[in-house]
Amino acid sequence: MTAQEQLIAADETMVTLSVTGNVSARSVSPVIKVTVAPEDSDFLIIENNLSEIADAGGEAQVESR
Repeated sequence: MTAQEQLIAADETMVTLSVTGNVSARSVSPVIKVTVAPEDSDFLIIENNLSEIADAGGEAQVESR
């Protein structure tokens, strides 16, 4: 694993990552907690938006277009 690579896990877990320096030859083995990344959405999520427009009547439906 190089500095440009990623550690990918399928679920939350604890991982021990052993690292040795190329020049110093020093080694460390930190325990890392891997967590699930938050989901990003490209869309604005508004619950019941269409039903709220429908409930407001025909004028609201025309205005929403």
